[in-house]
Amino acid sequence: IECTLGYPVVRTVSGVSKNGFITAGHCYATSTYVKQPYGSSSANIGFVSARDFINNGDCDCEFIEQTSSDSRPNEVYAGANSVYSLTSKTDASVGQYVVVSGAGSNVIDWGIVEAVNYTYTGTAPGGSQVTIYGTTRVSSWSTQAGDSGAPVFDPTYNVKKFYGTFMGRIETGSYPDQRVYMPWSAIASNLFVS
Repeated sequence: IECTLGYPVVRTVSGVSKNGFITAGHCYATSTYVKQPYGSSSANIGFVSARDFINNGDCDCEFIEQTSSDSRPNEVYAGANSVYSLTSKTDASVGQYVVVSGAGSNVIDWGIVEAVNYTYTGTAPGGSQVTIYGTTRVSSWSTQAGDSGAPVFDPTYNVKKFYGTFMGRIETGSYPDQRVYMPWSAIASNLFVS
């Protein structure tokens, strides 16, 4: 598994809107065709048409422009048999409980938001160091390779909110083994999605 598809969105640039999905920016290169599930020869869902992942940047995010006719409005998948319909997109606050559900670990795991506007420094694919500003730091989740880009959300009946996409694990420093994700506001402003 390479990465997890994050959430269905619409990207609007110069008055032209395109349906698609968001995931982590370190997942695929621009123009890469993405398949779901990974490895399937007949399941092209689209290609990466917008990407924001640079050292000293403020987003680890990308937009996969949809080329398939598959429609998944406001839904996230947790494991093979669970679907959650969400009603809104927003940023989480310190102290909130949030869920991550990635294709790599194939589990739902709750965590607590420990910090917002956190500066993440870690190792990017290929081994180079990267610093990303404006992330959200969460107490440890059970995650593994393939979970990058996974939706971060709250599925409870009275909340049903999407908060962002999973980035990775903090490797060193004061918070080893805690996790970080890109908050919705950073994704929306960098990729022009809603």
